[in-house]
Amino acid sequence: MVSEHGAPMSLNLHTMDEIWNSAYMRNVRRGMLKGERISACEVCYESEAASGQSYRTHTGLEPVSGYRQTPALMGKYGATAGYRVEQRPRFIKLEISNLCNLKCRMCYGAASSQIERDPAHSRWSGGVEPLHAIWRGQTARLGPEPRIGVRVSGLYPHEYYDNIVRCWTDGRAIFNVPLQVGTHLDSLEIAFHHAGIKGQRYQVIVNGRPLAKGILQNAAAPVVIDLNGIDGGRELVVEILSNKIIENAGDPERGVPLSAIVLHRHVQETPANDTNRPQLISPRPGVEGPWYMDDHKVFDDVLKSVDTLERLYITGGEPLINERVAEILEYLVDTGAASRIHLELSTNCTSVDARYIERIKKFRRVELLLSLDAVGSTYEYIRYPARWSVVDANVRKLKYEHGLVCKVPPVVQVYNILGLVDLYRYCDAMDFEVTMNILHMPDRLAIHHLPPRVRKVAAARLMDYHDSDCRPFSKPSVLSLARYLDGLDTPFDRAVVHELMLFTNDLDATRGQSFRNTHAELVQLLAEDGFEWTDETRFATGDRKMRSARERDYAWL
Repeated sequence: MVSEHGAPMSLNLHTMDEIWNSAYMRNVRRGMLKGERISACEVCYESEAASGQSYRTHTGLEPVSGYRQTPALMGKYGATAGYRVEQRPRFIKLEISNLCNLKCRMCYGAASSQIERDPAHSRWSGGVEPLHAIWRGQTARLGPEPRIGVRVSGLYPHEYYDNIVRCWTDGRAIFNVPLQVGTHLDSLEIAFHHAGIKGQRYQVIVNGRPLAKGILQNAAAPVVIDLNGIDGGRELVVEILSNKIIENAGDPERGVPLSAIVLHRHVQETPANDTNRPQLISPRPGVEGPWYMDDHKVFDDVLKSVDTLERLYITGGEPLINERVAEILEYLVDTGAASRIHLELSTNCTSVDARYIERIKKFRRVELLLSLDAVGSTYEYIRYPARWSVVDANVRKLKYEHGLVCKVPPVVQVYNILGLVDLYRYCDAMDFEVTMNILHMPDRLAIHHLPPRVRKVAAARLMDYHDSDCRPFSKPSVLSLARYLDGLDTPFDRAVVHELMLFTNDLDATRGQSFRNTHAELVQLLAEDGFEWTDETRFATGDRKMRSARERDYAWL
């Protein structure tokens, strides 16, 4: 996550140039030029370890400007240049909202409006809380996890302990919160995590005024600080001071464990003041809503240098049902930039509008990344409520009627590992390149947490395919995945598989699907490894009514 002075950056609050040459990006360039492992690239590293490929190896390394970059060519952006790149990026990826028509099991609210609205799935995927610091009516969560718009210091990386976020301070944590002039503050609520409380002394200072202090004995109730009469001005500065402790032998000295920082305000509810709609704590002047709905931001900032833009990757959500994506593509066609741009576009293939397709065919080169993870009933189980017959017909239309280049990057996960060969053979028949995307998070869906018996069966199935009718192009990645599965020595973690069962049963109950029917072989293999699949659920017994589309946070943010 790109950050500056401890605050995550966003096009909602920053310019493209500010992000492109931020301290974070300059440090990434420094690390890459020195051959260091970059933490933000871990997903690709892990995928390469499992299958020998990742997005950066099969797409990211393709030449831009007609030639591959070499260490010698990249050296000009090194220390003497301060790791700054004055030329704007020639390759941009745009995520234009989470508007989507599916609720794929491995997806989450930030990438699917349907999951965001789903009362069960959204709770499993981390809820619908955006990364921005926002007002929801009278309250705004400021942390302790990173929030766009909130600058922090003195915090260790956050973690989830007992399903609750926990973030340790280093003895002096500071939250700098920008506010709109005229914000009438009511109170500040600080909650401490139950794990790690050992009688630390703490003090809370707000805008230079000591307002609370005490000794942490338990986490039963949060510390509530009255802010009435406090003039926040344009910024609220919250300092949380404490002595330091060592929780376990070998751990660093740490302060107090935070689990929530929540700000409350006074707000008058009037017909003209929609307090139910989420609002940025400190929006850009005169602008409401997400950056991609602001013409000035999109066309005069992000796409300001279309003359030098050579590759564009658009994802969502589902781009082919998004009118804003259509407007952006039309702009690039009308300006003549499309004829110079290599366009990549992800699609779930549920909707194929001929007018849309004709527009994208005007780009210099087009590649569609088809979101297919399985075929038949397994596909329908994963990518609810899509129908395989419709998707298959649309896939054939894209290839044979429109002549578009298509690739398939399946998300390799628990739900499709035993049937992955069926997908490969479908792609073989369609002459599609397959580029595997190995899922590593959340743990419950990751293949490396499957019991040994399941892994061995999946590995043998892939090896048989590799040795028989596998296309030469796919052989290295298929062999790599088979060997990865066969060589895994990860112990069988019953707690992770139990969480998989709860998650799966929750979604089954709210969607009218059946894991036992669709994945009978997997249920049997789990039983042979000593895990009995029951009907236990976690969230399915609650409210199943979908939130209204208007209440979607990502529609506004």
